[in-house]
Amino acid sequence: MARVLKAKSTTFVSKRLSEKFGKLWLAAEVILFVLVGAAVDIRYTLEAGLSAVLMILLLQRHLGRWEWI
Repeated sequence: MARVLKAKSTTFVSKRLSEKFGKLWLAAEVILFVLVGAAVDIRYTLEAGLSAVLMILLLQRHLGRWEWI
């Protein structure tokens, strides 16, 4: 849908839509992370141990630094 909108719209319209959806995504991102955080059961994390938690944190850091092409 985004490709069709960009192809059929003028540059001005597509740029404004991109900015608006970018702002909308920021709000949705916060809500998503809050909901995922609320769904995590802390007891399972404590049972897994420190090594499992460190592994997850290192994996997140690695994926966060990965440059997606």
